[in-house]
Amino acid sequence: MKTPLLGAVAILLGFFFTLYHGGSASTIRIHDNLDGYLPTVAVLAQSDLLFAASDVTFEPLLGGVPRGALPSETQIPVLLYRYLEPSTAFIANALLLRVVALLGMAALLRRHLMRASPPALVCGVALCFSWLPVWEGGSLCIAGQPLLAYAVLNLRERPAPRHSWLLLALFPFFSSLILVGFALVPLVALFFVWTCWRERRLHVPLLLGLLLLAVGYALSEYRLLGQIFETSDFVSHRTEFAIRHQRSLPEALSRAWDAFVHSGEPWIFPAASLHVPFVVLAAGLALLTARPLRSGEARQIGMLIAACVVTSLFVGLYDWTETGRVLDSLPLGALRSAHLGRVSWLSPFLWSLVFALSLASIVRWRFGALAAGALVVAQLGYCFQTQLDIHDYQRVSFEEFFSPALFSEIQNHIGRPLPDYRVVSLGLYPSIPFFNGFYTVDGYASSYPLAHKQAFRKVIGRELAKRPRLANLYDSWGSNCFLYSSEIGGKARFRKILLGQRKPIQNLDIDTRALKGLGADYILSAVRIANHRALGLELRGVFRRDDSPWWIHLYEIGTTTN
Repeated sequence: MKTPLLGAVAILLGFFFTLYHGGSASTIRIHDNLDGYLPTVAVLAQSDLLFAASDVTFEPLLGGVPRGALPSETQIPVLLYRYLEPSTAFIANALLLRVVALLGMAALLRRHLMRASPPALVCGVALCFSWLPVWEGGSLCIAGQPLLAYAVLNLRERPAPRHSWLLLALFPFFSSLILVGFALVPLVALFFVWTCWRERRLHVPLLLGLLLLAVGYALSEYRLLGQIFETSDFVSHRTEFAIRHQRSLPEALSRAWDAFVHSGEPWIFPAASLHVPFVVLAAGLALLTARPLRSGEARQIGMLIAACVVTSLFVGLYDWTETGRVLDSLPLGALRSAHLGRVSWLSPFLWSLVFALSLASIVRWRFGALAAGALVVAQLGYCFQTQLDIHDYQRVSFEEFFSPALFSEIQNHIGRPLPDYRVVSLGLYPSIPFFNGFYTVDGYASSYPLAHKQAFRKVIGRELAKRPRLANLYDSWGSNCFLYSSEIGGKARFRKILLGQRKPIQNLDIDTRALKGLGADYILSAVRIANHRALGLELRGVFRRDDSPWWIHLYEIGTTTN
């Protein structure tokens, strides 16, 4: 096992180096990374408020957000941004999660599920899992699931390996309760109940392991739990969440089918399992050649696929309008805004187990080792090519995206202390000026004051009226609190501007008086605003550099506004 595992680690590191050898010159996925999570964590971690009380206001983002609404310092990946440069912290976390995914899956398969299979095959499956395009900001939410399963299954042994307790204790501090912990804790609880029923006794080690996991999440998410259960003046914009539960039954079932077959687009969706076609092919071959009524592996494969079906149905039906009516009738309070559809984050692990058990069956055929090896190579190539496609889709590096030298020039041109004024972005990700030290009235956050969302809507109301889809997105969700323009469209358009499509806005219809009332003094626009004078805006300069893809038009919001 040692030699194949070292070989798998070497291959993983080689793949990883191919993507990130440039450091800050490497491309990093924009969606949910550069446009929100990474800048928020980086700026927070470098500030004096990382360890502040939850009711202290973090001023630079969205006009001021309570510290408790931002990521907790108890999350180990957050601390990386405290002591490392942001791009280095991101790459270090990305490497950590892939190494843990590889080693955790290899340990689980070798000890519990594929004991009789060749070590090279075990390591091949683990390597495939480690290269799925999961969201790096989630750290071990997906990548650590095999390691968690390994630790839990170890607790059934007598005596349980000591390191299993350590793994259970640490897991909550490398993952997230709201992203995947809400599903993992009940699953461990169900496994505990099933084990007790099967063995006709109270299984104390599993009970202690479950308590250790639950207490770990309570400690790691103490700020979030405090927001939910403590009396506070803070009212989150999430109380107006209605973006879920808007689908008819046919639309919900179509969404379930899409979740089962595709698990979303890998450069947008953070839990792509990439099981079509090779994992499904392996499962089909294993089931067709097995004797289902007598084959334990066939039953296990079928049960795992059934779990994937149930998970996908839950994802689709969770957005059904009738589901929303039921939830609205229950006294859930702040829990109503929770996104339980994230149970889909279990799919990559489940499909990888399907792949593992299928190959364990196939390898016993005549020439089965050759067939199993070919499937592993094909799946590994598919995963790696998908990673390359994601990076090619971005086309700009970390350094180019944030363009610190360009925004430093803008700061010097304004010539005022950063806390003395605020900016808003147009056709530009608000995370960019925020990352570069500006105080913003816009931004992307999972929780911020509802009053700010409602006040900001007065600014963009007339533009939203021109685009009902954008209006629905803002009103029923609103985590993207952006200065929308109907001529630009949604956030997807920002990437096109980034890549050079800088068509001027001819008729921007925003309430600059309301914008001024939010404390905004300047608009940083990635395109020219043709009617800026009619809005009471003064063009103070156009900024560009050869090392930046952005052209920034700096508009000052005058005292005479519309």
